[in-house]
Amino acid sequence: MKPFGNLHQALNMLKAKCHRKDINKWELGFVAFLLLIILCLLNLAVVQMVCKSAELPSNENKHWKNQHNTACDDPCRFVLIETVPDGLAYAENASGYQSIYNSWMNLINIANSSLDIASFYWTLTGSDINVTDPTSKYGEIILDELGKLPLRRVNVRVASSMSKFPHQESTD
Repeated sequence: MKPFGNLHQALNMLKAKCHRKDINKWELGFVAFLLLIILCLLNLAVVQMVCKSAELPSNENKHWKNQHNTACDDPCRFVLIETVPDGLAYAENASGYQSIYNSWMNLINIANSSLDIASFYWTLTGSDINVTDPTSKYGEIILDELGKLPLRRVNVRVASSMSKFPHQESTD
């Protein structure tokens, strides 16, 4: 097999072999693999060029590193909580989860200066939306505990969207 003069010749040869009945699938796979490698290398080169052009000048970069290289002793943490229907049973090997009620109670208990809440409209009492359900007690407990936070000198701020029930006034 003699070498190809350019990529156009290689593609023409590949097309010709594809139309023959005795196509060599290994050759086709090898060419596809080489094209994939070339595309990856080109992508890597472009990414490096973009990253280098976006870098800060060396004196600004040193200042940024010095400013942001300090140790953080803030005890904050991030926890993702999912709404899980009450009484839903999981398989033994399923990941554990923390209920929304327990998450709220933990958050309320550890708040020491302020608690800022941003959410879509929500109600914590079933009576606000004319629902009678035993699980409403969890929301009522949370509402009661939120109301006690100012007594501990904890500032509570809530930002919420408008109610979907404009004809009803909410105690929340």
